[in-house]
Formats: sequence, structure tokens, C-alpha cells
Amino acid sequence: GLGPVVIFASGESAASVLDSVTITGGVALRGGGVLVDGASPTLLRNRIVRNRAHRQGSGIYLAASSALLRNNLIADN
Repeated sequence: GLGPVVIFASGESAASVLDSVTITGGVALRGGGVLVDGASPTLLRNRIVRNRAHRQGSGIYLAASSALLRNNLIADN
């Protein structure tokens, strides 16, 4: 697709949880799979695979974030 698959950019806290999903096929400038900017969500047990970014963070891009990532597979990005 065009743009990140998942975006957290509205100040989401650790209470915003993304759990056990496959994130694939994203194409973006930054954060093809997951873009986190100015938010701190919790990402658990996800598969972040086969995404692309033209500049940074093909799988996941974090900016101004204290996101918690635990037991995620991030591969082939």
C-alpha cells in the first residue's frame, strides 16, 4: 500500500496496544510498517514483515517516543 500500515501520531500512551497482528506491504517515506511519532504505544507479539521506506524505518520508525516493543518479529523490511 501507499503510506504506513499503522500510525500512532496523536499522543497515544502505553494503554494503546497493538497485539498479535501481521503488518505487511507498507511503503512510505518513513515507517513503512509502523510509524510512531509523538506517541508511546505498546506493541506486543506482532509480525512486522515485508515493508519499505524510502528514507528511514522500513519496518518501524520511532520519533519522540517511549514506545514499548516486546516479542515482535521485525524481518525482511
